[in-house]
Amino acid sequence: RKIREDEFESMLYINQLCFATGKSGEKWIEHLRKYRQQIIGGIYGCFEDDGEMTACLRESPYTISFDDGEVKAAGIAGVASLPQYRNKGSVHRLFSTLFEQLDEDYTFSILYPFSHGFYGRMGYALCCRSLIHDFPITLLEPYASCVCDVKLHRMKDGLDDLNKVHSAYIRDYNLGIFRTDEQWITLIGDDKEAVGDNNYRYI
Repeated sequence: RKIREDEFESMLYINQLCFATGKSGEKWIEHLRKYRQQIIGGIYGCFEDDGEMTACLRESPYTISFDDGEVKAAGIAGVASLPQYRNKGSVHRLFSTLFEQLDEDYTFSILYPFSHGFYGRMGYALCCRSLIHDFPITLLEPYASCVCDVKLHRMKDGLDDLNKVHSAYIRDYNLGIFRTDEQWITLIGDDKEAVGDNNYRYI
């Protein structure tokens, strides 16, 4: 079921055990706390009879590109369980509950798996590939005379320009995410967070 407000810290505890190691992990937990109100409505938990949360996941509604159109997708993140309850079906029950409650107009469910085999048993399949280009900087010399305006993007500048560039790019690909302003803010944080993570955006 979806968790209650007073169960949010239990979800964080499980995430911290599974994902939050070192300073980067601590920052991620603080990030979740900061955006609590934006994410809590999509958090599901699996519970023992005594109320102990044994596993959890987060679902976020997305609009994604597909075959020159836009469709709805459920983005899944933060799938985690307490070590002593693993291999006992908690995560499978979470996904069964989530799929039952999703609206019929959802076309896809998307996630980044820790194990293709594990999620393959629940119907997920690998549907993306990475391309890494490694080239000498000298190849850019012919473009030195190209004139353009580039500026550092800050949250105070708004998200219109960022959305235009991002949306224009992903329309040529399937499964690109058209993010809402709220989803952008939750993803990249404020300017202070961006500087702390060396996460700079230029437009």
